[in-house]
Amino acid sequence: MSVAACSEGADICHINAKYVYFDKAAYCECIAPFYGNGIRCLKTGKRLILRGIVNGVLNNKAIKNVDLLSYVYTTNGRIETHIRSKQNTVKTMMKILQPIGDIIGWMFAVPQGKKAKNGFMMTGGELNRTALIKYLSGETVLITQQILTFSSEFIVKTFVQGTVPDHLDSILFNDFTEQLTRVSRGVIKSCSTRRYSMNRFTSNFTMDQTITFNECQHSPFRHGFTSMRQFVTRNSVMNDRKNDVLRFSSTNQIGAVGDTIPVLRIDSSTCLEGESTCHANAEYVYFNTGVCCECIAPFYGNGIRCLNTERRLILRGKVSGELNNQAMDDLELLAFVSVTTGFIETHLRSSQKNVEKMMIAMQPIGDIIGWVFAVQQDKEATNGFIVTGGELNRTALIKYQSGETVLIKQQFSTVSSEFIVQTFIKGTLPDPVDSILFNDFTEQYKRVSRGFMKSRSTRKFERNGLRSNFTVDQTIKFNECQHNPFRYSLNTMRHVATRNLVMNDRENDVLRFSSTNRICEI
Repeated sequence: MSVAACSEGADICHINAKYVYFDKAAYCECIAPFYGNGIRCLKTGKRLILRGIVNGVLNNKAIKNVDLLSYVYTTNGRIETHIRSKQNTVKTMMKILQPIGDIIGWMFAVPQGKKAKNGFMMTGGELNRTALIKYLSGETVLITQQILTFSSEFIVKTFVQGTVPDHLDSILFNDFTEQLTRVSRGVIKSCSTRRYSMNRFTSNFTMDQTITFNECQHSPFRHGFTSMRQFVTRNSVMNDRKNDVLRFSSTNQIGAVGDTIPVLRIDSSTCLEGESTCHANAEYVYFNTGVCCECIAPFYGNGIRCLNTERRLILRGKVSGELNNQAMDDLELLAFVSVTTGFIETHLRSSQKNVEKMMIAMQPIGDIIGWVFAVQQDKEATNGFIVTGGELNRTALIKYQSGETVLIKQQFSTVSSEFIVQTFIKGTLPDPVDSILFNDFTEQYKRVSRGFMKSRSTRKFERNGLRSNFTVDQTIKFNECQHNPFRYSLNTMRHVATRNLVMNDRENDVLRFSSTNRICEI
């Protein structure tokens, strides 16, 4: 048997798929982290744009070459479909045609469980769809769609014909579920009833849908196929008159009928306590218990606060307290951050005589900034900014081998796009020296509970040619989204600080600490 028997009309599996043989036959299967029907595979997490044209007749008015553009966020099943037309009557009529983008939601719904398969896993993104919509008020609309792939592009051809309720000033669509069942090879059917509020009156419509596609005769779905249930939440429609765009949006999940996996239905305000919305460069990410925010590349952070990966930063603050029985009153802290390289330079400036020389052994005062902006060495590594968004409280107890101890307390906050670092120090330091060298060091950060991290490290240094060491016991507290997956995976991160230097710049009355910082998952 030729492996081409995997699916008619296809010579080979996708480059990111493999042949699976059984019963003298074979089919194609995408290789993780790719998914699809084996003939066409997509990488998990890839963002997509589908483009197309809508034609037809609604309420006896022609719909000609209306642009359709659909943005797909495959990580959370969020779909936003734009209908662009300069004719306000067209957009007003199509306001109630929410089902026009449902097929895209089904294709890229987030699977909830191992048995769950979305539309792309079934069809590979090529299909024909017919949907008959019947409104309670008597109107009917037939939607016919063909979805094609060309290279890495998705094309959606849509034809609509029928009548829709008129005089639509405002409309709200309820959440809904839809059960899709494979009735024969390459044929899936569904029927659903959906509720909506129009001009403050509640009504509903039914939708009978048929999806046809080329299915491999040896497809694993042909035996014991389980019906899939699509869950659609956060449905909204907005007529953006300024940009001549009608926007439909929804969030989509899919599960196998009979599975007990809980399906999310939660308002976006639970994203993170005390916060109502994600950052402008973030999106909602849905988990079984709720939602959190996640920055959109090339931005990174905790979703509430996001930064561009190429941005350079300056952190400012004051240092107060008491060292060696001497008050610290007007010490300024200034930290320069290169996000792309993880290089940090922290400046301490004081008008008090000999303060810089006394603090030459206080390298740990800027370590936390190195952790916050350490460069990720792998996809699973999370630096301090990804975990905390740059707002945290830090306590560090330093114990020198010679017996001295210092307590550092720091609060990091953000005001607009500015970072503020307030520092309090108290204790005793080794006697001032003219020269000091700090070795490279590694430090393990462990999340011990929600919003609570700890670390401990031993660091070596040389003072006037004599070797010594000190330990740092550190606690970090921060606000964390209660649904954050970090609470399930308490992975330890390793912070590696190299090229540690300290220089007392007497000419400018500045003590400079610098280091290059990386972070990786253990």
